[in-house]
Amino acid sequence: MRKTIMLALVAGSLAAGGGIAAVATEAHAQGAPPAAAPAADDATMPGGAGPGMHRPPMGFMGHGPMGGADRGPMGRMHGGMMRRMRAFALIYPVADRNLSGADVQKIAEAFLLFNGNHTWKVTEVKEEPNRVTFALATPDGTAIAHFAMDRHTARPQRLN
Repeated sequence: MRKTIMLALVAGSLAAGGGIAAVATEAHAQGAPPAAAPAADDATMPGGAGPGMHRPPMGFMGHGPMGGADRGPMGRMHGGMMRRMRAFALIYPVADRNLSGADVQKIAEAFLLFNGNHTWKVTEVKEEPNRVTFALATPDGTAIAHFAMDRHTARPQRLN
């Protein structure tokens, strides 16, 4: 049915003397997909070549709110974080983590190891009703900084 109507419109426009212009108008009316935007030449963009460099600078250090996964310090951190989150996608965080002193100590030790620090220790772990306090110390036991971690949200806070 649709082809028949199109054929009738084309035949009618050619017979009426409209020629190709009428045919082109009808073809456009069918909702052809929009043409893709031409690719930017990254070599001529400010800041050097590379994917994602065609956007204008904005936000933190000239990047978007978190930067691109390929741009800037925040972008690299965010991209790595997303990859790690996908790797552990089977684990769903609960609303109340109900952390004990031993849990907080393990989290703090894991943070040190994750950042490549094999020498500092987690000391002075003290449990309070809604938080657990602890210190990071050098191998000789000298406290460097004191922190508190919320038992329910696991958010750390530096005390001194």
